[in-house]
Amino acid sequence: TYFGVTDSPDEHETRRRIHEINELYVLWKKSSYDFTIGKKVFKNGICPVFSPSDRISPYDWNDPFNPEQLGVTALRLDFYPRNIDITGAYIPWFTPSKYPSYTSRWIPPANLLAKARASFQRHAAESEFTEDYPSALHDPQFFGRLKSSKLIRGWDIFVSCFYGSSPYPVLRIEDVRVDDATAAENQEDNAGA
Repeated sequence: TYFGVTDSPDEHETRRRIHEINELYVLWKKSSYDFTIGKKVFKNGICPVFSPSDRISPYDWNDPFNPEQLGVTALRLDFYPRNIDITGAYIPWFTPSKYPSYTSRWIPPANLLAKARASFQRHAAESEFTEDYPSALHDPQFFGRLKSSKLIRGWDIFVSCFYGSSPYPVLRIEDVRVDDATAAENQEDNAGA
């Protein structure tokens, strides 16, 4: 579950680090704006416990019962004109979420996976695996938000937009039609799995 210390701003290691610096930043506060540069936990939404709109903040899920929100390196500017807060951020490095490694107790043993996917393993030589991973500096991300707690009494309102790569992975599987004999073999392989 644990491995070393952070070695780069664009963290690729899936295991939890022995020592993780999630926030290290400089903040310039003025009366009408704040400017932040550095690594900071970046929250989107207003709910303090769980925000369904927070789809840009990476998490460390190595212990699913104790997830940790990871910080992202960003240049952030917050304006405070009248009753609205305006936030803009430039996030130069993609930071992925961390999921339990294959040696974790939260992942089924490899032999169970092999039994459950025997037909897939038999045809693995015919399969292609590709990974599309965002480049550290060539795929920057941008974030914008308008927020107010004063426009409508008793309501917190915000609108946000994000351009970039989501820290949550997407797996795409393409189905290939097979003949009846192969389909029967696949069904026999997976019987009892």
